[in-house]
Amino acid sequence: MQNTFLRNKRGGAALWLVLIIAVGALYAGYYYLQGTPRFALIQFKRAIVFKDAELAERYLDMDGFIYKLLGGLYNETEKETVKKRIIYEINWPSQKSAFASVKNWSVFTVPIQIDVDNESATAEPDEGTDVRLEKKGERQWIITRINFNKAQ
Repeated sequence: MQNTFLRNKRGGAALWLVLIIAVGALYAGYYYLQGTPRFALIQFKRAIVFKDAELAERYLDMDGFIYKLLGGLYNETEKETVKKRIIYEINWPSQKSAFASVKNWSVFTVPIQIDVDNESATAEPDEGTDVRLEKKGERQWIITRINFNKAQ
């Protein structure tokens, strides 16, 4: 009896080898993407679109965002109030939400400028909207500042 696994008409082992290489390449690409600032933008947009404040908090430096939003002058009560309001805006966005324009960000095609030190990056995902990202740890980027378009 012949060994049909290696010599069948459909390619047998070669087909499995190609599939394994394709899956490996997809995994390697996804692993690389996770360590880029673009992945942080994608995940933040996903959090806004799907109303997931927990995911948004992973990719948004909430304390730094609030600090810059309030100009550095606030007490803990004000900070917690603003944080609750931001979480509410993410979970229940309306047409007039501060984060409504995030749904229109072009996160896949936007050019991202990574600084020379490879610790910070900037992007303009929407006309007039500037986003600053900083590296947190080895492979994660977080959004530290969002300057929204004034026309909103």
